[in-house]
Amino acid sequence: MADFGGEVPQEMDQLLTLPGVARKTANVVLGSWFKKAIGVVVDTHVHRISRRWEFTKTTTLRRSSRT
Repeated sequence: MADFGGEVPQEMDQLLTLPGVARKTANVVLGSWFKKAIGVVVDTHVHRISRRWEFTKTTTLRRSSRT
């Protein structure tokens, strides 16, 4: 946080540099705090059910979040 003047970054690439922050957390922060619709938050369970119902053919959550 020191790199950002003690403020929470408002950009995905900056959020991803923080320890423990991955795409899901960054998307939640951007959407909830800053009202930026950058991406869709998809957790493992949503992905698993989407595959079961054949809404997606991707095999990994990472691949689903990028399509």
